[in-house]
Amino acid sequence: MKENYERLRDILIGKTVLGLLSEKLPVSWHAVLEKLEATLNSGLDSEKTHAAMLAIKEVKEEMRRREPGHAGHLVNIPAANDSDDTTQH
Repeated sequence: MKENYERLRDILIGKTVLGLLSEKLPVSWHAVLEKLEATLNSGLDSEKTHAAMLAIKEVKEEMRRREPGHAGHLVNIPAANDSDDTTQH
């Protein structure tokens, strides 16, 4: 059942992006989120409502991951004098 909702979530996100493109609107995370929220409020059956909520959650998580300063944006580069026991010479 979970895989079915995840599949529906992905389809819904894809249709949302295609809808923005067909309307010749810019595609951004905010635009996708707004369209998904409008879809959610349009009166879907329970299965599609759940998929829309998952899609909104997924988009919000992706937006958070892309925020400046988020841990996912940090790159750990060791200093030249750092020793690493796993390095082979």
